[in-house]
Amino acid sequence: MNSIFQQSVSVQQLEHLILLSADPRQPTVQHDATVSLQDWFAHRASPTLLIQLLQQSQHEQAQFYALTCLERIQLSLQERFQLRSLLLSPHFATRAPTYLRNKAAVLIVHLFVSNPMEWTSLESDLIGLAQCNPDVFLRSMNILVQELLESDAKDLTRQVKDLLNGNLSTSQADTTLTHEMTLLEKLFGCVAQILHAVLHQPPNGSTMDFANLALQSMYTFLLWKPLDCLTKNQQAFYDLLLLALEKQETQLNCLKVWHEWVNSTACEIEAGGLELHHDMTRVKMAVLERIHKADIIPYQGESTYDIDVIIQAATLIDAIGIDVLEKQQSSTVVGNGNGTSSTGQLNTALFQQVYDLFLRAFSYDDIDVSVAVMPFCNAIVASMEKDTSIASRLPQILGILYQQLRYDDDFCHDHEDDDDAEHIIYHTQLCKLYATIVRSAPDMTLQFVCDKLTQVIAPEACSSDAEATLQLVFHYCEGIRPAPGLKVVMRNESFCHMLKALLSSNLCNHAQPEVLLVYYEIAVRYYQLFERAENLPLLANVLQYISGPRGLQHAHAKVRSRSCYLLLRLTKSLTHLLRPYVETAVVGIQALITNSAMKLRPDDQLYLFETMGLLLGMTGLEASLQQQYLGELLTPHLRSIESVVQASTLSENVEFNSESVSNSIAAVAHLSKGFAKPSHEVRNVFVATLPVILRVLETFSSDEHIRNKAMIFLQRMIICVETLVLPFLPQFLKVLTASCNTEDVSFVSQIFNQLCIRFQQDAALPIDEALIPFLEKCHRLVTSIDDGNSDNSTHLQVEKLSIKKLPYAILQNIVQHDLVTVLVSPRNIDNLELILRVVAEGACSTDDSAVQKTCLRFFRNLVERWADNETEYLAGLVTFMRDVLLRNVVLSMMDPAFDERNASQARNVTEFTKILVAVKMKTEALYFQEYIMSGLEASGVIPANILDSLKIAQNSHDIDDCFAELFIRSKAHIHRK
Repeated sequence: MNSIFQQSVSVQQLEHLILLSADPRQPTVQHDATVSLQDWFAHRASPTLLIQLLQQSQHEQAQFYALTCLERIQLSLQERFQLRSLLLSPHFATRAPTYLRNKAAVLIVHLFVSNPMEWTSLESDLIGLAQCNPDVFLRSMNILVQELLESDAKDLTRQVKDLLNGNLSTSQADTTLTHEMTLLEKLFGCVAQILHAVLHQPPNGSTMDFANLALQSMYTFLLWKPLDCLTKNQQAFYDLLLLALEKQETQLNCLKVWHEWVNSTACEIEAGGLELHHDMTRVKMAVLERIHKADIIPYQGESTYDIDVIIQAATLIDAIGIDVLEKQQSSTVVGNGNGTSSTGQLNTALFQQVYDLFLRAFSYDDIDVSVAVMPFCNAIVASMEKDTSIASRLPQILGILYQQLRYDDDFCHDHEDDDDAEHIIYHTQLCKLYATIVRSAPDMTLQFVCDKLTQVIAPEACSSDAEATLQLVFHYCEGIRPAPGLKVVMRNESFCHMLKALLSSNLCNHAQPEVLLVYYEIAVRYYQLFERAENLPLLANVLQYISGPRGLQHAHAKVRSRSCYLLLRLTKSLTHLLRPYVETAVVGIQALITNSAMKLRPDDQLYLFETMGLLLGMTGLEASLQQQYLGELLTPHLRSIESVVQASTLSENVEFNSESVSNSIAAVAHLSKGFAKPSHEVRNVFVATLPVILRVLETFSSDEHIRNKAMIFLQRMIICVETLVLPFLPQFLKVLTASCNTEDVSFVSQIFNQLCIRFQQDAALPIDEALIPFLEKCHRLVTSIDDGNSDNSTHLQVEKLSIKKLPYAILQNIVQHDLVTVLVSPRNIDNLELILRVVAEGACSTDDSAVQKTCLRFFRNLVERWADNETEYLAGLVTFMRDVLLRNVVLSMMDPAFDERNASQARNVTEFTKILVAVKMKTEALYFQEYIMSGLEASGVIPANILDSLKIAQNSHDIDDCFAELFIRSKAHIHRK
């Protein structure tokens, strides 16, 4: 099929192509027709032809194509006039498809907004459209107002708004134009007339569609303007909406209009005075009466209305409730003896009316309905401080909250399911509301909880009641003030007696896992109860339950998992009390760890090992018993690790094996957390794990998870077994350095830093062997980032800088912690000058001021170390500083971008002056006068008089003054330029 844009086209040809492009039965023909249409539109599109097509074609596809094209192309004045005439005619009557009527409405608005001043008969045309084609008129009004709401402050948009608001008229004023009403009011009046007409006709599908369209238009109008800007006859508007509220087909959109009206009238009421407030209050009462009469939200059972209608009704109730509550608390509304008693009576009647409907919505068995009135509920509770009469309503609210907090008796909810996740969010909101209630009325709430607890302790209590009651106990402290509420509430004897009754009850044997979990959560949160001597038996019971078949060994996986975490928290909180119960807890934990039938999540296993470490290492257990329990736990654990490593050479599923082993390595690391200063026997047990973990690391060195866990383990062993770890470190560091990547190289550097800080000179051997390989690895990683990426992305620059920083920090720690012998060892002496140049580059060329400070401190510490030890390397260092460091540092400080007033930059100046002080005070005079001063002179930016002052400077204060003067002169020179 030849492209038709090369020749003239008739209306019939264009229509034929459109129909072919919309026919999927012949894909090839359809594609060719689509391409031809695209070519025609791009090169030969004719508005006149499209208007003719719109007039003549009876095919909906052709009409829609014509409308779409006409919206996109530039039209002449005459063409816009022809198109407006066609769109305003009955051509797109109700019988046309909805999408065509929508498109026609979009085009009408487009013609108005794009050229507002040329449409001289705008008012009469739109009013005529409302009469002959109300469907398209209503759609146009809806689209127009939405566009005005979303538009920015363009000139055309301002003109449209001025035309609607009566602040501007078209160039040729319409003869029918009057100034009694704005165009906006007339258009809104047309919408109201259409709604009035259809509501008084026998209901059918088309009339109700008109009614809903009219209500949607009213809603968008109210989003833009308050009602007093839309109509002078507001009572007629109220009567019309009250009538629409009675018809089930229009209730949803009508409720939306009422809701927006409530939101938009707050300021209007304040400005209108007492009489307007009375009128508005009566209207709201009439609306609520209609909702009550229609029984949209029943007292009990399920409503017969669509759920969207119920939710919208609840939203309206919430808005009216908040509004009337604010009015009751306002000094301008509340009766004060000045003739406003009628206002108070009206507000009281309205509040009672909305409160009744609120209770129905809050207790309704649908989350969305209940959530809709939650803001009003929070406002009621919060208003207790200003209105004590509200306190009498709290028991009702608390009772409903308790019912809504209950799960179904089967507790069949999935946290990953969307609907159940929504339920969990709703429960969170209820708990926050409950905390607010506790804050407002703690004694009343505590009495309510005690009453409920008495009921659920009974054997016949249902599971959902028991779980909900325990939730109330658990969250009670969150509402207690002053903070922290936990400490305050534990001084409340009534609350403590309730806790004792709860923890002594048979709820610990409850069959429902959810009840059991909340029971344990309560025991852990309110652990301070067990610190009283008389409550230690309760602690023993809880430990027995949570570490036995009712907790760690429970048949339900969720109970086992949560018990692992809660036992760890309880152990951390009460370590000083747990010595008598160590054996009980340890036996329970070992039984779970060694039971292959009970699967544990990796995190749960780590919780258990950390708990074991705390129980064995921090409860005062004898060293022999510590060694015994650790041996019983670690021996089979290490054997299983070794077996997996040995089997890995025969298995192809290396990923699975490495993941399993990485979790096992982490378990040993977590076990060691309980041993801050272990005995010699305990150290020997942990030292025995080092060769095993090293073998694992060598086997799986390419696996990132293994490396990560091995580094965590190594950091823990450095703390736990101290110098006994040193013989193993060279091989650990060798493997880690060789296999690390950009993701974990920083963790390897942390081990270097930890060794320097913790062991100082004792760490010389492992650092000596690993230093140069690690520096080379950092350089290769930075180079690989440059080679593998041609773009200069910000995140790549950040990644490069983060890796380049690592050597600077390690070298600084080496000299700071008296490990300078590493730099001049036989293995590293040949690389000393290269190391110095790398650090000097960091001091002069890096944009990061923190890195500059680290590098400058390196040189200062190195001068001090070698000066104190009187080594032969000092002369070479001072020579290097003269030739490389000093000149470049001074030049960088003289850069216009350098600001010595900046705190970070000022610290760098201080570090540089400390280098000069260290050379001057700690070395021979020759070094400072001949080497340092010549290096400063070589920079060429320090005036002679300042150089002379530096030569005779006696302390750091004098040198600081010299540089301050240098900065003043430098800035003055730049300013003169």
